[in-house]
Amino acid sequence: MPQPAMPQPAASPAPPVTLRNGFAYGLSTLPHLIHRLLGAANALQNKPYLLGGGHRRLDDVGYDCSSATSYVLIKAGLLQTVLNSSQLAGYGEPGPGRFITLWVKSGHHVFLTICGLRLDTSGGRVSEGPRWRTAERNLAGFMPRHPPGL
Repeated sequence: MPQPAMPQPAASPAPPVTLRNGFAYGLSTLPHLIHRLLGAANALQNKPYLLGGGHRRLDDVGYDCSSATSYVLIKAGLLQTVLNSSQLAGYGEPGPGRFITLWVKSGHHVFLTICGLRLDTSGGRVSEGPRWRTAERNLAGFMPRHPPGL
């Protein structure tokens, strides 16, 4: 008498965004706007941290936390001008977004996550600049915000 087949665990779905060689790639099923956000963030991957960088001119040699976040939003058409972290605390809508979340500690730091992958100027070497980060981060004191609809 044949044995009944053992049920196989369901395969976990592929993450919507993957990191390869320091660059983020999204599944083709993601909205086009998310691919624009990823492309803008990928453009910052070799830039150094520069306090005040990216505030006077969008395409700069280096970026700080708020200008890197603003750069990504501007290049995707979701923001008109570079904002500092205090100004970004009022951007969009409160709470985490479906695809993108800005994590703001007003007057101190801001970073964003796109489909769970974090773009941050901290968490690596000093002066490393905005990079995709995979390590967990303490969110104590950070307020989540998101662009409307995202």
